[in-house]
Amino acid sequence: MHKRKKYNLIDIARMADVSTATVSRVLNRNPNVKVEIKRRVEEVVKQLDYKPPHKASFNSNSITVGVVVPDIANPWFPLLVKGIENTARVHGFAITLCDSNNDPEIEKKQLSSLMDRGVDGLILIPTDSSGSRLRELAEGYVPVVFLDRDIDHPGTHYVTSDNEGGAYQAAKYLISLGHRSILYLGGRTDINTEPQRYAGFRRALEEAGISPDSHAHLLGEYSFDKARELVAKVAHHRPRFTAIFASDDFMALGAKQALEERGLRVPQDVSLVGFDDIPFASLISLTTISQPAFELGKSALLLLNDVMNKRVVAPQKIVLPTSIIIRGSCVRI
Repeated sequence: MHKRKKYNLIDIARMADVSTATVSRVLNRNPNVKVEIKRRVEEVVKQLDYKPPHKASFNSNSITVGVVVPDIANPWFPLLVKGIENTARVHGFAITLCDSNNDPEIEKKQLSSLMDRGVDGLILIPTDSSGSRLRELAEGYVPVVFLDRDIDHPGTHYVTSDNEGGAYQAAKYLISLGHRSILYLGGRTDINTEPQRYAGFRRALEEAGISPDSHAHLLGEYSFDKARELVAKVAHHRPRFTAIFASDDFMALGAKQALEERGLRVPQDVSLVGFDDIPFASLISLTTISQPAFELGKSALLLLNDVMNKRVVAPQKIVLPTSIIIRGSCVRI
């Protein structure tokens, strides 16, 4: 006996040539749907013998936005969510938050669940930038804005900060203090923010006449533990590098702990710069690149609102500026 295929709102939206939000409104008997569109959707629903998941009924007059983040335990992502949630409240939108745990399979299931529940739009921080499983979202079956990280697809709406410019500022600052041997501690290369930051770092070195190939380049996977492990392996009592640029603050904290466990002091022995300016950065006096987290979240919600209301059609790329916050983790040599 063959198992019957389980259809979802994307299948119906694709076959009826409408958005998933429209399908949701039809299923919830929203009176504001045009008769012809309603008929088209109902025909597809009947053809597929679609049965909505058992769930509480939705208020068809409310706007619901699904938000998927990769790791809610990372202090950077709640800062973005705060900007989304505060702005959504002003507009009377409801937010449904999911944590994908940096797992593409969990992410896929959460997106399917959100769309089956009939969310009107999505704000997504993807687990990686390949995006093959996310492309149907970008094709317009559900309004979606990618936040912080983009996917490899030309048709996406995207809100981020100037990753390349921020890393360039960090490297320029260290070079201005006399550092010419700088360890670069990067994150996952399948996330598009990482190659952007490394490009900014390399550009600053090249402008200063420093060979980009002369510095150590480690990949800490945006993880405290991995960064600590990698720096511990290269941090001897007299390391070859005089400074570290970590492409996020979590890795900077891991690097700092590894240095101190080996008797090295920040900044007296090794200067340190991070990226993000999450709350703990000021507590350890970490010089870092600040991203406007609240404004990023706010901009993503406002852009999604425009997309849902068809005020924008062409792909929008919003890039907010970064700035360096100088504290006490660097010294001149």
